[in-house]
Amino acid sequence: MIKIKNRKKMGARIILLYGKQNEGKTTRLLEIFDELNKLKTVMAGFAAPGVWHNGQKTGYNLLVLPTRNLLPLASIIPDQNPVQHGRFFFNQATIDHGNQLILNAIKTKPAMFFIDEIGRFELESHIWHDSFRLITHIKNMTLIVGVREQYLAGVKEKFKLQKTTDFHISTDIKIIIKCMQKLASLGNQD
Repeated sequence: MIKIKNRKKMGARIILLYGKQNEGKTTRLLEIFDELNKLKTVMAGFAAPGVWHNGQKTGYNLLVLPTRNLLPLASIIPDQNPVQHGRFFFNQATIDHGNQLILNAIKTKPAMFFIDEIGRFELESHIWHDSFRLITHIKNMTLIVGVREQYLAGVKEKFKLQKTTDFHISTDIKIIIKCMQKLASLGNQD
């Protein structure tokens, strides 16, 4: 088991993993999660993998971490989910569940918490906006957040994220893990 050293002395740490739409942010976040999981790091969070049909994105699921439970998050079909944002209809129960995961992390303070993703809807004060704003103020936790490249500056400004460590998804995963180890005092991965 990896222990976080001097957690009481550390401030909030936010890692933004950015890339273009459909470039692989969710895939990279899950790869990072899996690598850190091998180190027995205490983590929680969620990812939002796309749902594809005939080569078209038709929705998103909420993948709860670490359990890997899948919940329907959004669909282009209006009769499944009543809350519309953009071209998608969101499942309010799943939004509530995702927000509750964030609020629970504020109480339990896992070493790392994953959020996929913060973007246009949060910039418009929807979906994860309120709970994300709260968790960014929590000390002694590392947040790993997926952000679409075009919204990176807007997310930093909206949520007043002055100190972040930013990685493009093309960055070698070993470099990202080593940086995370340094930020969170995770110890030697080797």
